[in-house]
Amino acid sequence: MSAKIALDKANYDFAKRFITAYFALRSHITTQSIINYPPGLSPNQLKMLHLVFHKPGISQTLVAERLGVTTASISTSVREMEAQGLIERRPNPDDARVLLLHLAPLGEQIFEQVFDQFINTCADLLGVLPCDDQQQLVERFEAVLVANNINLDVGKMSYSEKLRMMKDSPNPVT
Repeated sequence: MSAKIALDKANYDFAKRFITAYFALRSHITTQSIINYPPGLSPNQLKMLHLVFHKPGISQTLVAERLGVTTASISTSVREMEAQGLIERRPNPDDARVLLLHLAPLGEQIFEQVFDQFINTCADLLGVLPCDDQQQLVERFEAVLVANNINLDVGKMSYSEKLRMMKDSPNPVT
C-alpha cells in the first residue's frame, strides 16, 4: 500500500470518527438543553427559525430550497410564525416584489435563550477536562476551521451581539 493511500485511509478513518463524535455531541447538546420554543411549531418551522437567525434577510424561496419544501408550504409557515410574533417579512430594497425574512423580537429572544442553554450544556460537558485540555481542544478545532477558511468571527460574539450586528447590516442575504 502506498503512503498516499495509507494517508487517505487514515484521513478517512479520522473523518469517520470525527463525524460520529460530532453527531453524538450534537445529539447530546440538543437532548440536554432545555429549550422553550413556542408550542405548536412544526420541525420545519423550527428549522426555519434557525435558518432565518443565521441568514437574516433570506427570501422565502431560498428558505424553501434549503429546507426542501414547496414555496407554498413556506408561505403558510411564515404567515403562522408571523402571527406568533416570531418572524417578520420586510420588503427587499432591491426588488419590491420580494419579501425578506427576519426574526421578530420574540424570535430573537428565543435564540438568546437557546444559545445560553447550548453554552451551559457544553460547559457541563467540557467540565470533565482540565482547563488546559479544554483550551487545547477548542484551539485545535478553531485551527481546522481557519485552515478551511471558515469564518470564526460569529463564534466570538454572543447571540445578542450577533443580532445587533445583523440588524445594523446594510446587506441582507437573498
